[in-house]
Amino acid sequence: MIVGFAGLIYAMGVKSASVDEARTDIDKLAATVNDLARAQASAAVADATHTKTLEEIQRRLGHLEERIR
Repeated sequence: MIVGFAGLIYAMGVKSASVDEARTDIDKLAATVNDLARAQASAAVADATHTKTLEEIQRRLGHLEERIR
């Protein structure tokens, strides 16, 4: 009976360690996903800024072309 109880405690300890390890991995994954989302948002803002700048340049070039003709 003592051996059975010791085996039960050991099994619970192994499961607890597995759960702790999985939790650590999930926390790392969550941090990585958070960083990825921030990077994607920053890239979207930068793309919008570049698009606006390119549209402004295109508009200015259009005015220059009209003046040259």
